[in-house]
Amino acid sequence: MSGSVALLRHVTLETIEAEVFASVDGQGTPSYDSPMDVEARVLRQDKFTATGDGSMLKTQLTLWIPASEATQPGEQDRITYEDEQFIVAIVKEVKDSTAAVTHRRLRCRRE
Repeated sequence: MSGSVALLRHVTLETIEAEVFASVDGQGTPSYDSPMDVEARVLRQDKFTATGDGSMLKTQLTLWIPASEATQPGEQDRITYEDEQFIVAIVKEVKDSTAAVTHRRLRCRRE
């Protein structure tokens, strides 16, 4: 499983807060739905990642959310972790050898 963290490792799940992106008002300010608690494995690390258009994006937070978790944050959603807010920039579904999704990896940038 190169390039990913196996969820079989003994890494503790932590509670983060996720708010689903709702809309943008006339001033360009985003609004979000009510926050929900989500269990995830968390890594704080500056990382440069290539986006779909080939540009580079700096992210500061990576989350691994088990597929069994009821709430699955998506791109543009807001994450609160240790009193700091992040925006989900990249979501990748990670699959096992049978093509079943085992978890989702989220790369987040500071808000």
